Amino acid sequence: MKYWLFLLLLFSWPRLHGQAPVAGSTRSFHLAGDSASVLVLPVSLRYEDIYTDTPLDPAQHKGAETAITFDSLAFAFLSQSGIHPLPADPADSLQQKLIASGRHLLRPVIPTTWRSVLAHTAQSASVRYILVCSFRVKVGPGGYWDPNTGAIGASSSYGRMHAALLDPFAPDGKPCWTQDVELRKLPRPDSKRFSEAVQLLFQLLN
Repeated sequence: MKYWLFLLLLFSWPRLHGQAPVAGSTRSFHLAGDSASVLVLPVSLRYEDIYTDTPLDPAQHKGAETAITFDSLAFAFLSQSGIHPLPADPADSLQQKLIASGRHLLRPVIPTTWRSVLAHTAQSASVRYILVCSFRVKVGPGGYWDPNTGAIGASSSYGRMHAALLDPFAPDGKPCWTQDVELRKLPRPDSKRFSEAVQLLFQLLN
């Protein structure tokens, strides 16, 4: 009986401690009318060891599937909000430059050298804004139950999603809207929690 009780506690642990995704901001941003056209860069996904920050092989954690599902959900949620998302074209030289160097676009202030690239890209693609997303996943030990001591622990893995809406023509180089969402577990692209996290990331953008 004691054995089954501990198993029940182990598998219910994430529910008992609340694993719902958490947003970092409550600030909304409204894209009005014809200005709602947005060039969406593919998500930049990175897996790292939770203790050493060493990059990990995404293939070991369904990285390709996670990235594809993230982008698909992002387009669906943006479209539902009346936004007109345009997928980035890797064959376009300007867009490819942005895709390859997304980290330069995820700063409080975009470097001056990148502002002209953003403006030329937006003009070429006939869009008003550019959306940049990143997803950093920290991979640690999973949940456990020690039958000798009765100790129970939850998984230490977590992921942080970040989205920044850029106005390529903003004189100060600052994003006009940002949002962060923390997913308190290793992301599973086919799970309800993952879909909720992506939706939470974009729900204040309309």
